[in-house]
This record gives sequence, structure tokens and C-alpha cells, in this order.
Amino acid sequence: MRFAAAEPVGWPSGVHRVAAAPCPEPAMVRWLQNCCSALFIMLVASSIAGAQITNGNFENGSTGWNFNPNGGGSITFPSSGGNPGGYARIESPATNSTGSYTIDQEFNCGNPGGITTCHVSVDYRLDLIAGTSGASRLKIIVDRVTKYTAPVADHIPWTTASFEVPCGHHNITLDLEITGGNSDWVACFDNVGATCDIPTPGRLSTWGRMKSLYR
Repeated sequence: MRFAAAEPVGWPSGVHRVAAAPCPEPAMVRWLQNCCSALFIMLVASSIAGAQITNGNFENGSTGWNFNPNGGGSITFPSSGGNPGGYARIESPATNSTGSYTIDQEFNCGNPGGITTCHVSVDYRLDLIAGTSGASRLKIIVDRVTKYTAPVADHIPWTTASFEVPCGHHNITLDLEITGGNSDWVACFDNVGATCDIPTPGRLSTWGRMKSLYR
């Protein structure tokens, strides 16, 4: 014989209680926590690809670089005095100085396409030897587009310029431009580097393992 469970004293007549749901087991709680966390995590990893810049630290002189002294400038590659070690030194002529004096090279920074970023950095120094103050523009150009221009100053100690371009094939030009007058300026460059940052989809193995455990 079965007896109906007695209602507690004071419980309204004809109103039946609903049994409370049992608490989830610890394993299920952990599974739910993992699922919720997975939904809010961006499953994106980042891989890094070094750029194929040749002799970016100038330890091998002019190797890998083209240079244009523009008829009167001086472009040399001393083995010491850089930041540190070897560096590129561009000096404008003391007279009839107007023009650009450059070195450049083609390089690959990862592969083009997709959401990619090539991080470029260059160390530079700028000094006015004689002539017109403020008459120089030290520029870093990528694919004929100026990406960095140094502040107007007669003396800038070693400083790092950095900027971003899409990954792919590029030309980088290091430019000392004289805007007028008879001005002897020296621009120095060192540690030219570039790295391609490539976001890639993260693996879903963790989610797969959770599904296999709790099917």
C-alpha cells in the first residue's frame, strides 16, 4: 500500500508542491563552464614570418642595397659607428644640395592577401654638418609612399622609426632629401627589419574533446 506524502502544516489545501531539480553533478558543471568559456574566446592564433631583408644591419657593407647619390652625394657603408657596428651613411653635397639621396632594396615580408600586417622598423640618425638649418627631410618610403618622416631638427641621435604595411612584396627606400640651399647633411641608417604577423584560425580540438566526452 502506498501512502501520499503529507503536506506540511499550513500548506494551502489543493496546492501541490513541485519537486526541486537536482543540482548538476560536478562534471556537468565543469563542462558547462568550458562551453561558456569557449564561446567567448577568439579562436585565433598568431604566427610570425621574418622578412627577407638582405643585410639590414649593414654588417656586409652595401650587399643587397641599391644606392643613388644623385650626382653629388656620398653614400658609404662604414663597418663601425652604427647602432652598433656597420651602418649606411648618406651625405649631401655642401653646394647645390637640393635633391634626394637614397638607398633601397626589394624584399618579401610574408605572403600577400588576407588580414596580415608587416611590422617595419629602421634605426636612423641625422646631423647638420654645415649650411641651412631645417633644410633636410629624412624619410622612409615603401612602394613610393612615404611611411615615416623624421622630425625637423638639426641633430637627431639614434632613433627607431616603426610603421606597418600589408604583408607581401615591397620596396623600401631610405631617403635623405634636401629642400634647398647649400647644406651639408648626414643621415645614417641601421637595423632595417620587418616581420609579417599572420593571424590563423585556432584549433577546435578542445571543443571536439568536450563533445566526445559528453555525447
